[in-house]
Amino acid sequence: MRKPVCALIAFCVFVSGIITGCTSSTPFDKEAVKTYVGMYGIHEFTGGSNADSAISSFSSRQSRSAYYVSKDAAEAKKLYKNYVNENNYYPKANINDIIVVAAKEQVLNSVYETDCCVFYFDDKSEAKAYYDAYVSSLNSDHTNKTGYKDGYAYAITYSLSANRDGNCDWMKGVYLKGNSILLITGFSPIGIVDTFSDYIYHSLNVIDPATLK
Repeated sequence: MRKPVCALIAFCVFVSGIITGCTSSTPFDKEAVKTYVGMYGIHEFTGGSNADSAISSFSSRQSRSAYYVSKDAAEAKKLYKNYVNENNYYPKANINDIIVVAAKEQVLNSVYETDCCVFYFDDKSEAKAYYDAYVSSLNSDHTNKTGYKDGYAYAITYSLSANRDGNCDWMKGVYLKGNSILLITGFSPIGIVDTFSDYIYHSLNVIDPATLK
């Protein structure tokens, strides 16, 4: 996933278990993600008909917020490789489906980008192997925490960063449930509430990395 300068880093969400009462084997629901981001004013990408168009648009800081759902496994793999994992921050993933939400907000003098992605593997063992590989690669220079809650595993990260407005929060969360991964990552302005970053963690009912501050 692209890491923009002075901007909210890509926020990718692997959704598993955001619906109250679901079992630990129930994956995160991409339809719920679409509903929540729609309520925030983020709608389906209309700038083209394929993954290549979405990747090109999402990678531009001038583009509007939007989401894109893969049409097939080939598109899912392309979106993950060329956008979510563009800079090889995450393990390789043989996924079959993904939703990518690219949210961009102007706060003060900076553009903050948050990406929320949910992607799915063929079976739970592949998703678990992905999560374990990610946890083993966590950077000790950042504040990290892993654990289990409400039927999902989580690995959250917090670090203080900076942009033209001063200090800002850099946060990332990777969540495992069933055969799905939810990944959210980005920068958030300090002292500004009700941003998309705040909204999405709370809406999907997963642990917010801001708790590590």
